[in-house]
Amino acid sequence: MIGIVGVAVVVSLAITDPMMTAILWLVVLSLVIWMLLLAFADMVSSYFYYSQVRAQHTAEHASLQAQLDKIRRREGNGHAHE
Repeated sequence: MIGIVGVAVVVSLAITDPMMTAILWLVVLSLVIWMLLLAFADMVSSYFYYSQVRAQHTAEHASLQAQLDKIRRREGNGHAHE
């Protein structure tokens, strides 16, 4: 789409009819707005996806930390039992 916008900008230089120029620029503007909407949708979906990944990571970290604490309490925090 970015390539199409670039080509349309170059083509607009060759057009002499004001009505065709206006239509072309409306098409260019529409494509740019569409790309912005796609970028925003990607940003939102990435935010939600990585929020889920972060929540899973936090839960797994808490579980592993609890297991580590349990092992340390059972084995005396690395000190030999006498």
